[in-house]
Amino acid sequence: MAKNEVTFICENCQAVYNRWQGRCSSCSSWNTIVQSSFPQTSSGITFVSKTPITLDDYVHHDVACIPTGLHEVDFVLGKGIPQGAAIILGGEPGVGKSTLSLQVCLNIAKSGKKVLYVSAEETSNQVLERALRVLGESAKVPSFWVFSETDVVKIMKTIQELVPDLVVIDSIQTIAHSDVNSISGSVQQVRTCAAALIQLIKNLEKSILFIGHITKDGQLAGPKILEHIVDMVLNLEGEANQELRFLRSLKNRYSSTYDIGLLTMEAEGFKDISIHPGHFIDQTSLQFPGTVLSTVIEGNRVFIIEIQSLVVDSIYGNGKRTSVGVDMNRETILLSVIDKYLGLKLGSKDIMINVVGGIKASEPSNDLALVASVLSSLFDVRLGKVAFIGEIGLGGEIRAIKHMDRRLSDLQRMGIEEIVGPADMKGLKLEGVALTPLNSIRELFSWIKDRL
Repeated sequence: MAKNEVTFICENCQAVYNRWQGRCSSCSSWNTIVQSSFPQTSSGITFVSKTPITLDDYVHHDVACIPTGLHEVDFVLGKGIPQGAAIILGGEPGVGKSTLSLQVCLNIAKSGKKVLYVSAEETSNQVLERALRVLGESAKVPSFWVFSETDVVKIMKTIQELVPDLVVIDSIQTIAHSDVNSISGSVQQVRTCAAALIQLIKNLEKSILFIGHITKDGQLAGPKILEHIVDMVLNLEGEANQELRFLRSLKNRYSSTYDIGLLTMEAEGFKDISIHPGHFIDQTSLQFPGTVLSTVIEGNRVFIIEIQSLVVDSIYGNGKRTSVGVDMNRETILLSVIDKYLGLKLGSKDIMINVVGGIKASEPSNDLALVASVLSSLFDVRLGKVAFIGEIGLGGEIRAIKHMDRRLSDLQRMGIEEIVGPADMKGLKLEGVALTPLNSIRELFSWIKDRL
């Protein structure tokens, strides 16, 4: 066993200390400093040495990409998995991370590329049985290998022997280095194993995909430095009782970020789906009070979403706040603005807000829709095919938002009859759609009362 140098590291910001202390001096977090040990010997892998290069000597070349066989995944990645890229795929347990990774591996292997799937959580038989369900028992894929191993040194030697085009590590939190004196999943283990694998893969000019766990807050588990040393960070989202899955790009050194791919998870694996801007709305539910329309922009796509609110008298006197798909802090702010400037005492009301379809309404542009939804339910007013777009400030004013032209264009195509928005809409004309510019939520209140 190699001699280790004992040190202390902050799990939140990666600051290093010679001794333990309760509060991190760098990020001011409490109880985040843990003991860690850095191995003073290498793993025995010799890496290719590099030399500096000037811009004049550099010859531009396009990065080769490996198509994944799923259009939506390629859309999020750019054109596919770039050669030499290190990628992390995170998501909640059971959302389909392993299934999606396995399906991508099989699609790439069927094209003739060599793929190594390292399973540190399941046996090789379990992975292969799932592969047969995805492919069908008669399918043959000779260039797909499954390796059930948790020792990173053995994994690296296998990679050097096979030299696969793509390596999948399932998962990075379950593999370990024998020279690191801590359990698998610890800060030092994750950082050491990931750094060694990435350096090896980049020297071979191949690609690697790490499957990662997430915390209860929805953040990628493990040291934050892991997100800095990889080229892409992807997150797979979706409700357990729904087939729809969202693949988000949170970091991408090869293409744009914050793009979103939409897939359905079925018994045979994932499938691409063609979603139009109005996929998340239901024409029948628009006839009920508390239901309004708004828009969200994900990457280059505009989606029309349906926001529902239910306002009822509280049984216990103190109102309860519940939200699905909406930030709870934002909901609290908007309800306080309603109380302040409209004189509506909502403290004795239970208020429940839901964004239909599992998509998240995290943009400030949804503020006006959330307030309109609450007022619609409170006064039992049916608003119909009316969309609300605008940010609301703490003074109750309705503010302008970005990409208004794109939002209006898609709303028009979906047959929306009226759009209520900020005052800068005044003067705009949209064929077949009535535009109602407002300055404050007091004007919104009057507009809704006129429909009583």
